[in-house]
Amino acid sequence: MSDQSQSFAYVESAIASLPEQLAQALVAPLPARPAQAYQTVVTSGIGASEGPARLLSALLAERGVAARFSPLSDFECRPHVHGELFVLFSQGLSPNARLPLEHAGHFGTRWLVTSVDGGAAPAKRELLAQFTARGFVPIVLPPASEPGTLVRLVGPTVAMLGALRIAALLLDDARLLARTLEAPHAYHTPPSSEPLAGQPLAIVSVGVPLECANAQRWKLLEALLRWDPPVWDVLQFAHGPLQAFHERRLTLLVLERGRGSPLVPRLQATLNGALHRVVHLTSEHDDELACFEHAAAIDALILRTLRASPRDLFDWPARNGDGPLYGLGGPT
Repeated sequence: MSDQSQSFAYVESAIASLPEQLAQALVAPLPARPAQAYQTVVTSGIGASEGPARLLSALLAERGVAARFSPLSDFECRPHVHGELFVLFSQGLSPNARLPLEHAGHFGTRWLVTSVDGGAAPAKRELLAQFTARGFVPIVLPPASEPGTLVRLVGPTVAMLGALRIAALLLDDARLLARTLEAPHAYHTPPSSEPLAGQPLAIVSVGVPLECANAQRWKLLEALLRWDPPVWDVLQFAHGPLQAFHERRLTLLVLERGRGSPLVPRLQATLNGALHRVVHLTSEHDDELACFEHAAAIDALILRTLRASPRDLFDWPARNGDGPLYGLGGPT
């Protein structure tokens, strides 16, 4: 199998497997809810794990919890980060994700959302043991493994569901807990659309939490390596982006929560049809489940774009030159 064919096969298998992986994540054990609600919560994660970590902190903050996302560099540059609960997202326990180990005592309770369990390779099991020795309680989610690509398509979407379940647990939110049960059905591939062209790409959020939109941004960045698309709230578009791209080509990937927002035609009225293309992704759900519909649509869009402009997902520029940053925290 050629490298490009292997890349297509990975994306196709990821799309096909995600409903079942999400279903398995629904029965993954969670820690017991504390007798008293946590008042201060810190979340963290890097790369594709950043989106789920940010989503969890945002969900908690919306309900009045003093929750915030802290980048892993804080544990190197600002090691005084502390709180009652720390939730770390790291699918494979990458070197950077080990930085909080030396500061575990700054948090009363520590949870680790990961795919590494007792059945992992010996080196990964040893890493997991280091976390549990520092008091981290593992929350193990699928998949058990993903291929050695830069982009991860299964784990980050499953981790978003993990973030919703954890939020429901901490908030004692029966509605949100019930909605998580529908996530496997919400992830479904929409009708086909044209692949993304070579012009610059930006994501516009219409009612979608910016944390969910940012998670999709990271996936597009790592899968295609053609853009690092900015994420703009729909009204932000008029405050600089419209002027910057008024006479330049731009594709706007519009993520709408539900459908029929009057803000979408207002956005389109500002565009130059000869230069600006809109890829409009709506959702059947107008709540948290829209994130899974958009994830499915973007996964399918990535596959179509790769077929139009193939690249090898198992190789990437600078893969041997990122050590000074990627390797901080421990050996790869």
